[in-house]
Amino acid sequence: MSTNMAFIVGVVHSDPELKQIGQAKYPFLRLSIYTIDSQENLAGQVIPEADWHSVNLYGDLAVKIFEQVQKDSTVSIVGTLKNRNFESGGRWYHSSEIRAEQAEVVSNRKNSGAFSIESPLSEEQMNELLSNDFDIPF
Repeated sequence: MSTNMAFIVGVVHSDPELKQIGQAKYPFLRLSIYTIDSQENLAGQVIPEADWHSVNLYGDLAVKIFEQVQKDSTVSIVGTLKNRNFESGGRWYHSSEIRAEQAEVVSNRKNSGAFSIESPLSEEQMNELLSNDFDIPF
């Protein structure tokens, strides 16, 4: 027996946009979420690393989260990992995304003024990391 389950707690990268798909205009929300991991190098410096996750929400869950979330909100997502391959312009691409089955807004940084994910990084280090130009693959 095997189980396909993904669980992340991360920060929403940008204000979300609720879309409607298909003729039935089914609600759809895609969130770009980052998580921060850090390691200490031999010199004792903390080296942060951001991982990016694409999360898709559908139906009532998409509407509920859209009404609650904004840029810099911390969210908890439980779902399944979906992989797909597609061709565009004669080139093949691979995409991994999480299809959310459960989602919850854990906190809203704009309102709380504090980071809700425990991190060894100071707020200044976190802002410096996030100010870098990331090549987001989705």
